[in-house]
Amino acid sequence: MRLHRGCTRVVVLVGPVALKFPRWYGKTACLLGVLDNLRESAIWNNYDEASRWLCPVWWCAPLGFVLVMKRLNQATPSQVDTFKM
Repeated sequence: MRLHRGCTRVVVLVGPVALKFPRWYGKTACLLGVLDNLRESAIWNNYDEASRWLCPVWWCAPLGFVLVMKRLNQATPSQVDTFKM
């Protein structure tokens, strides 16, 4: 299990799963984390050009307090270059 902290979310990596939770250190960060989870889920579910940049979303809580995604390996710089438009 690994834990990563971002500006608005905490990501817990467990086996093949990535769990994203809003940060709880302030109302603004928590709200932004919830909105980030909902936005990421909506982009994936409405498949468009932007969704190819995301890991597959398996489930998002109705209020966005947890996002469950497939865990992938970190992209190398050369792999990132292939996705640039």
